[in-house]
Amino acid sequence: MPDLLLWILASLELVIGLGWIFLLFYNARELSSYPNFVLEGPTTRNEEEVVTVIVPTRNEEATIARCLRSIAGQTHRNLEFVVVDDMSTDRTAEMAASVVEGDGRGRMVHGEELPEGWVGKNWACHQGFRMSRGEWLLFVDSDSILARDAVERTLSHA
Repeated sequence: MPDLLLWILASLELVIGLGWIFLLFYNARELSSYPNFVLEGPTTRNEEEVVTVIVPTRNEEATIARCLRSIAGQTHRNLEFVVVDDMSTDRTAEMAASVVEGDGRGRMVHGEELPEGWVGKNWACHQGFRMSRGEWLLFVDSDSILARDAVERTLSHA
């Protein structure tokens, strides 16, 4: 009886393993048909164009400082960033303020109560938009880490 059980378990593992291998190759084939979104090539936009990076955030104390440092370190220097703390209950606002206060291009917005008919993140994005001065707006999730030239390259394709 134990030999039969071992044979059944080994067969089951083999079937599952083959299934995973099939899915791996199937998905790799499907993904290769999608366009490559890596922005390459020279930047052609005017460096004087102001970009506002809007970061709506809520309860992201573990990631917000790193996200904001990646924004502050962009190669496109003519930018501002607006952090909208959407009523976090953790130390998100404190962590964000520590980065914003050290960079004259950043501003903190403490989110307002959600009006009737609005959805939370959309409302936070709208509040950031109202505070923006840039010709271009870039909305970034607070757990994102931008490459140093992300804004510059994105702007060159705008």
